[in-house]
This record gives sequence, structure tokens and C-alpha cells, in this order.
Amino acid sequence: MRWAERLKQAVRRGWQFLHYVGAYLVPLDDGEAQRLLSEEAYALFCAMSRGDRLHALCVLHYLQQRMQVPNELAQAALLHDVGKAGGRLKLFHRVVAALLQDLDEAWLRRLADADPRGRGYPFYIHLHHAEIGAARCAAVGCPLATVMLVRYHEDHETASQRLDPSLWGWLQALEEADEHC
Repeated sequence: MRWAERLKQAVRRGWQFLHYVGAYLVPLDDGEAQRLLSEEAYALFCAMSRGDRLHALCVLHYLQQRMQVPNELAQAALLHDVGKAGGRLKLFHRVVAALLQDLDEAWLRRLADADPRGRGYPFYIHLHHAEIGAARCAAVGCPLATVMLVRYHEDHETASQRLDPSLWGWLQALEEADEHC
């Protein structure tokens, strides 16, 4: 990665950090999430950290400003990070994981530990939150398109091989909104 790209990524990460910390200073109106999600899916949404819920609402609003958002995509916007819920991901883990992922993901993979009692478990959650979130969405009966968008929202390579081509445009819009927020 060239230095200009690294600088741009660092600025984006800084903005995400401030946005996450600022989530605790602004009111959170999740009425829209409650209207768009089933009772079970809304319970998943509520299990996310306040910062992740605010981020999810930002992703949804970004999409709504740019397109007519189908319900499956709206649900994916709200639940794309639900795999992080309950994973002991503290601010410290998020910062370290984001920096390592940008510098050299192999370092992050070395820290990750699939054992929920392990010190590296939050890093495992960071790396695998998309699969975990998709499984949670499927378990509460979210539409298949929502499950697939949650599953592949950070995995372009696998998505290009496994995702239904009709969902590709939605996935790109979700990724753009996720990057923006």
C-alpha cells in the first residue's frame, strides 16, 4: 500500500474512532430499526454496542439518501456488524485490530484466538464477525438476501464466487455506506 493510501486509511480510521466515541454523547433514535426489523432481529440490533448501533443507522441513512432501499438491504445495513455483539470487543481491541488489519493482517491473525476465554478472542471476533453475524441473522429468520449481504460485506473475493449476482449491486452499496460511516 502506498503512503498516500495509508494516510487516507489512517484519516478514515481516525474519523471512525471519533464517531464511535462520540456515539455515547448523542441521543440514539432506533425507532426506524424497530420498524424495519422483526422482533427477533431487533433484539439482535439491541445487543450491539451503542457505537455499532449508531454506525448501523448511519449506514442505513447513507443508503437512503442515495437510493430506494429494499427491506433486505435495509436489514443488512442495520445488522452487518451484529457478529461483534458479545465478543468482548472494547475500544482498545477495535483500534488495535483496525491498525493491524491496515498494516499487516497476518499480525492480527496471530493475535486472534477462537477460544472465548482467550485474550485474543476479541480479535477473532473482529476477523470473523461477518460469518458470525450471518449465522445470527439466519437463526432469527432474516431474509436470505440479508444473510448473504451480512456474510459477505467485508469479503469481496469470496462474494464474487458465492454471492448471487443479483445482490452484487446491493453489496457494493452496503460496502460504500459502511466505508463512509
